[in-house]
Amino acid sequence: MLSRLPNTAAAPQIEGGGEGEGPHHIKYISLIAERHSGSTWMTGFLSRYFRHSDVKVTPTLCTWKHWFQDRIHQDIQDGKRPCREHQQCPACLDTEHTLVVAMWRNPYDWISGMQSNPHHAKAHRGVQDLSEYMTMPWIMQPKNEERARKDALIKAKEEAKILDFNAVETWVPFYEKIADEDMLDGETLGDWLRSLETKYGLVGNYIDVLDSALGESMAHSRSHMYYTNSVSMSGCVSRSKPGTSTPG
Repeated sequence: MLSRLPNTAAAPQIEGGGEGEGPHHIKYISLIAERHSGSTWMTGFLSRYFRHSDVKVTPTLCTWKHWFQDRIHQDIQDGKRPCREHQQCPACLDTEHTLVVAMWRNPYDWISGMQSNPHHAKAHRGVQDLSEYMTMPWIMQPKNEERARKDALIKAKEEAKILDFNAVETWVPFYEKIADEDMLDGETLGDWLRSLETKYGLVGNYIDVLDSALGESMAHSRSHMYYTNSVSMSGCVSRSKPGTSTPG
């Protein structure tokens, strides 16, 4: 597991100079994700992993991790809303030194998580029938019910979030996409951490990562995931085992 990864004597240097120098030195890792996509545990893990470095891991970019980032960025650029400055978005003000990580979850377990706890959508709470849940207009608050009748379903909402997060890549120089289910595999997670070292010179605390506790937690999460425990048949995924929500 992770504590067995080789701790190299010198990390590869990215363009712009050594650690703490140059225009491309990474100061922030900004994690953005939809709800129920595993971002809470990943933010905590990366914070521990880089806790002895000068890299700050933050669940914000131009606003809180779950919200539309590109839309808010463009509104700020167009003067439609004020910049919050250092209240929530230091990474957004310093994109040349920020690595943006967009984290996603497979649609089966994501929908399962959203159905179990539909944040900010009171009308969806307690809806057990999946077909009914998927075809209900997404209503943020009761007062918006009339407007929501004309609004999109949850599938279209997610498509809009994907487009928004993908657009972030057009105005930040360093951008990574990861999947929750991939990061719950120790080997895949280790490969990704090594790639951060190779591409960005980001060296973490291999020895300090408690792989036994982490491994148990990851294995537990994977064992309860619908996606990783289903069998693909004729292009469809078996619904023999339901998924569970992942915090964040």
